[in-house]
Amino acid sequence: AEEERRPAQSTSLLNTTEKIANSVGNVLSSSKVEIELIKPNFGLKGNKLNFRQPRGSAVLFPGSVDFTAFRNHRLVPKLKIPQVFVSSAIKESKGQTSVPPAVNSGGPTTTESPTNSVTDDEQDSVEVVSFTMNNMEEYLPLQLSEKEKGNFPKDAEIVPASLVVSSQITGFKNPTVPKDFEEKVEIDFALKDNVYAIKVPNGKKLQYTCVFWDFEANNGTGGWSTDGVTLAKEIFNETTNSTHVTCESVHLTSFVVLVQVVDVANPLAFDVLTYIGCSVSLFCLVLSIIFFISLRRDLVSKVHNFVHFNMCIALSCGLIVFLAGISTATGSPEICKSITGLLHYFFLCVFTWSL
Repeated sequence: AEEERRPAQSTSLLNTTEKIANSVGNVLSSSKVEIELIKPNFGLKGNKLNFRQPRGSAVLFPGSVDFTAFRNHRLVPKLKIPQVFVSSAIKESKGQTSVPPAVNSGGPTTTESPTNSVTDDEQDSVEVVSFTMNNMEEYLPLQLSEKEKGNFPKDAEIVPASLVVSSQITGFKNPTVPKDFEEKVEIDFALKDNVYAIKVPNGKKLQYTCVFWDFEANNGTGGWSTDGVTLAKEIFNETTNSTHVTCESVHLTSFVVLVQVVDVANPLAFDVLTYIGCSVSLFCLVLSIIFFISLRRDLVSKVHNFVHFNMCIALSCGLIVFLAGISTATGSPEICKSITGLLHYFFLCVFTWSL
């Protein structure tokens, strides 16, 4: 019974924090300054985004705010919300706003009439509120949405790898833009210490997944989902001996990074198959070249023989460059560029001779 109550309680927890953020946004709408609230276990920042600012402007969290009072300030996720994303998300909402559901309901979001009507012509600014809580991820169940359960092995041990960060536009619930939209929301996560303590056996690796809390998943009890959220890059900093994960999203909600141990594809097997396959192809091409040379007069007098002869030479040169370069190119950018240029040239020759 306790396990059944936990998802609903977790959804209520997020609903409560989002209602607080929504209230802060309402206060911010009548204020001309940013609102900051930094406590040991809670950090919040409210920004007023003016659409009359240059197009390249963006809302940053925490930005220039001093978060040293926050207990895990080095783990505070960094948000970048482009201005064009906010304006496009509002247009996609078509003036319909939504408020967080009742704290005790634990149910899905309900859509209501807009509290602050938004139109393309009338809206000069909007309030964006972002916040994070210390160890909030520990109180949220590792419950996946139905669509995500097939993407994770049943016996996989999944743990939160970062703090949870939430962001919303006041009066709008989960504003969204199309998935092919270029100016997405960027979230940079610093990984928690427990990630580095995970023992990774040989043949395994850590796999990070960017997710958000979907209030409507699992019949309204909520769950983590990857819909519209992707892992953009994973960077290891040798100076600090730490890893940062950057996610991109087409909507605003509550985000976190999950980590699991997965199998690593055997690179040796792929290398062996590559060398064997390319070597067999190269051997056959050499035999073909020898055969065409043995034709002598027919090689020059018949156009199709001459074309195939040159195609074989170009393919052979391309395979030789590829076999020689796949292991040496990784050590030097200059060698890598040279091999890339040669491969483009030889395979372009093959294409040209085939016309």
